[in-house]
Amino acid sequence: MYEYNQRFNTLYCLEDRPYEKVELYAQYNFIKHINKTESDALNIVIVGAFNGNEISLYKTLYPNSVIYAFEPQDEAYSRLFKRYGDMPNVKLYNYAISDECGQCKFHRNSGNGMDSLLKWAGEKVGTPEIAGKQEVKKSVRLDSLNFLQNVTIDYLQVDVQGAELKVMKGCSGIMDNINSLMLEVHTRQKEDNCYDEQYEGQCYLEDLLCYLKPFGFSLNRIGINENLSYFNGVGEGNSFWIKND
Repeated sequence: MYEYNQRFNTLYCLEDRPYEKVELYAQYNFIKHINKTESDALNIVIVGAFNGNEISLYKTLYPNSVIYAFEPQDEAYSRLFKRYGDMPNVKLYNYAISDECGQCKFHRNSGNGMDSLLKWAGEKVGTPEIAGKQEVKKSVRLDSLNFLQNVTIDYLQVDVQGAELKVMKGCSGIMDNINSLMLEVHTRQKEDNCYDEQYEGQCYLEDLLCYLKPFGFSLNRIGINENLSYFNGVGEGNSFWIKND
């Protein structure tokens, strides 16, 4: 169940576990918004693949798809390779996606799936135990990769713990080739709230709205669970975006 949210001009999920509901909606229905069918040859890009559970789903739903999955954490990438390394049309890459090419600091936070290009800021609100060590990783922009230069990306999924705007800025050269997006997002309870960040320098939904609008993307729906956050009044969840006609 959804209601119209005036603040973000989109549909807002009211169901339990709304972040999962929006993610599932996007995974099963993005093709309807880009006028393709399940049997079309689809190109799907996953940034922050982690355990790669979505890959099996996408290959089941869209058997002719080509999936490009990026994961900088070595242990997670090793698991991905064991599960999907031999699967046809699944391409795996062990480096970080950002707005710069070169090397980057990758923060190994101890929470499950909490690793990020951004430093954990939880010590400001009493959760320093999540902060972990730093590693140096290869970093690339998506628009710098030759194999994506002339590819239509039907669905781009990004889950990078607050660094989503960095990924999107690194897509600027191929933004015309992207048809739909599923992005993890963070929100403030109110527009004028200035709570401490979960990650230092993280982006918020307002930042993504501002950046993506000139490229023709509109926010189709969001699912935010404020109880997931370490901070009172701050929510996190998922968002689905489509390219305007």
